[in-house]
Amino acid sequence: MATRTARINALRGFCREFGIAFAQGGRRGIDQIAKVADADSALPELMRGAMALLVEEVRQLEARIASSNASSLRWPGRAPLARHCSASLVSV
Repeated sequence: MATRTARINALRGFCREFGIAFAQGGRRGIDQIAKVADADSALPELMRGAMALLVEEVRQLEARIASSNASSLRWPGRAPLARHCSASLVSV
């Protein structure tokens, strides 16, 4: 989660350098950033390429996070520590 947040913040920072702001929230923000990275915008081509790579990395991280969360939900009942870890992950 921390790596995902760092990548999204880096993307937001890149865009702010060019006067582009995005909605709060990771999901909405990353969707808007992806559109700008794909579009023919005021951003230099090199910047759009780097942003597209970061957007792809964020999406891969989100898939890994979802997979980890789904796996952790199968743990409860096996051990007290697993129940505690599962509850912590769900609340994040």
